[in-house]
Amino acid sequence: GQALRPAFARDGIYLDPAQGLLKPGTSHLLALDIKSQQFVAGPRGNAWIYYLPEPQQRQNLAGDWRRYVNPLQAAGNVQLPGPFQGQYASRSVTIDRAHANQNVLIHVDGMGVQGVIVNGKLINRSTRVYNSLFSINVTPYVNFGQENLVELVSRPDPQATPIKAVEIRYYDKGVYP
Repeated sequence: GQALRPAFARDGIYLDPAQGLLKPGTSHLLALDIKSQQFVAGPRGNAWIYYLPEPQQRQNLAGDWRRYVNPLQAAGNVQLPGPFQGQYASRSVTIDRAHANQNVLIHVDGMGVQGVIVNGKLINRSTRVYNSLFSINVTPYVNFGQENLVELVSRPDPQATPIKAVEIRYYDKGVYP
């Protein structure tokens, strides 16, 4: 048979696997999943677009975070979102038991952030960071109905880097991811 290929038109995408969710005039976060047999430099190769839905609920983590200049040396508090200079920022967060049947993602908009640690478990973002926005599924590491220690891991940088947003996003299972 003939392969189905999406075609772009003024009113959206024909044969749209997102079922009409990508309408002209709306904004979306698009991500590329690139697979190759060899090293890929830039967006060459097969690329897939996927849809990032709105979460069922958000928990804003703005406020005081404990700042560390290295794993052993605390250096006071910092307000996040805001400029951050250090290697780690940590705070305790209670995640309600009502979210136990949902996926829990930490969502960060901060160029220097490499990953997160939740209750002692490191979840790496990437060794190569190309943009500031990411979400990491931390569901297996969360203690529902209890305090959870959340730490942002940043690359060492002599300049302060901006962290624009830090929040927890809750998604129903099967919606995302």
